[in-house]
Amino acid sequence: MGPLVHGHKKRGVGEGLSTLRLCCTVGSLPSGWSSGFGSLQQLLVESNGLDGELPSEWSSGFGSLQRLDVSGNDLTGSIPSSWGDGGAFPNVATLGL
Repeated sequence: MGPLVHGHKKRGVGEGLSTLRLCCTVGSLPSGWSSGFGSLQQLLVESNGLDGELPSEWSSGFGSLQRLDVSGNDLTGSIPSSWGDGGAFPNVATLGL
């Protein structure tokens, strides 16, 4: 079993980070990731053991994100309606679900 994903990160961790790739990870996607990762351009968490729903909170805070890949996991539910808002993910060119 890989590392578990928890919903909190320490202040300052992730600031200035451009790519975050997780592998061998289980758990749910933390809603709190959308704060503090303002410069993140790629969030790649494909083909892990992630479950649960896509966090609606992610519709804000990822203004620099260009690539989001959550495919190959055990996620449930639908894409949050807030993700369809005009300002959500303004720079995403690649979305893997």
